[in-house]
Amino acid sequence: MADFYAEPEVDLRQGDIIFPVVFPLLQLKQDGQPVNTTIDLGQLATLRTCTLSVVSEVSWGMIITQTCDLTERSVDNILVARIFKAAEKFKDFPTEERALRNKVDLFKNAGKQPKYFFLPKFEKIRMDTSVVYLLETQPFSYKNREALKQRRQTSLSSVARAAVQERLAYMFGRVALPDDFYLNSP
Repeated sequence: MADFYAEPEVDLRQGDIIFPVVFPLLQLKQDGQPVNTTIDLGQLATLRTCTLSVVSEVSWGMIITQTCDLTERSVDNILVARIFKAAEKFKDFPTEERALRNKVDLFKNAGKQPKYFFLPKFEKIRMDTSVVYLLETQPFSYKNREALKQRRQTSLSSVARAAVQERLAYMFGRVALPDDFYLNSP
């Protein structure tokens, strides 16, 4: 997938791959045991006193703030989505090339995997086959722009960036469309 990545441009752009990025994570515990934070709201009343702690993990990230907002400085924060190794998010993620191609097909349609964006392995920066998890993000003050530029490892090609934009529009714009709708189909 040599045409998936491109050399970074001078300014930050949507689709720039950043490393390292610190992602703070909240942990809720009751009696020393982790609490499932996706529990039903009705179950919250059954919880006794809980402890909330913040831990952090260093990971890869991708800038998802629109390029025009970055260049025109029309935003206060730069939003970075967390990147996971595909095998960490999907336990059965294949490594054999033919099986991998079949699995990647699941990511082509935004309706089937709207919260993930597939990133192929990129040896040049030592990044494994990965997925961008669009729902785990970290805002960075615009003042951190230069620090993010220094941590930029690569950028997406214009074709890959267009695919990210399609995925972001599908995920956060949420116009009612059939799941098999493609913006690039005739």
